[in-house]
Amino acid sequence: ASAVVTIRTPPGHIPLRLYSREPGDQAYFHNVLQAVEKKLDGSLRFCRKCGAFKPDLAHHSRELGLCILCYQHWDIWSNNAIGFYNHKAYLLCLLYGACAHGMAVALLLPGVLRAWPLSAEAQPPHFVLLAAFYQGGEAAIFGFAALSVLTSAVLGAGSLLWLLFHAVLVARGTTAHGFFRQASCTRHKPPKPKVAGRPFDFGVKGNFVRACGRHPLLWLLPSNQGVEGNGIFFELRMEDSHADGRDGRR
Repeated sequence: ASAVVTIRTPPGHIPLRLYSREPGDQAYFHNVLQAVEKKLDGSLRFCRKCGAFKPDLAHHSRELGLCILCYQHWDIWSNNAIGFYNHKAYLLCLLYGACAHGMAVALLLPGVLRAWPLSAEAQPPHFVLLAAFYQGGEAAIFGFAALSVLTSAVLGAGSLLWLLFHAVLVARGTTAHGFFRQASCTRHKPPKPKVAGRPFDFGVKGNFVRACGRHPLLWLLPSNQGVEGNGIFFELRMEDSHADGRDGRR
């Protein structure tokens, strides 16, 4: 269910009211957005491909041809961009995928170890598997079970590591795209400087509440019930907002 929601839910894009034909039209949109992320010259970020002023944490998705709100990255498995409206479902997809593959390994591994041929001690593992597939019958069943264990172990470990990476980003109040930009991992784009004061970081608990919703009992369901905001306006840390003369909520 989490995978279906991730695939079918639009990640969220910049609304038409933020589009402009002239990137120099800064005054009106500066008052509307009040964005924290700006260019080096202090002007608002403007996407020339979309023709729109970008809110905080929004970036252009080359695959969709749109600027995505709270853009994380493009996911090849779901063939969709991960943004504000499907981020929670994507995290649950990774969690349940890791659990499912881990359960498959736990159920199949004892039987595979018991059925492993005694002659395997003197032969490479890949030779034993190839021989099992070649012989057919019960040996082929053993071969498929061993291959399933290997596949589930690789996919489960990958899903778990990728989930931990995203969990760390959520705990730090940042996005995957922002992390990649700051680490100079994006092609054809210069490194992105960090925003002073980390205005989107509300601590580990506060950041998870903003990403997964206000109701912890609903965190394990692929629903955005309780998730506040719309990906355009964000609540900022109070100390940073007082320093800028704002009330902390935009």
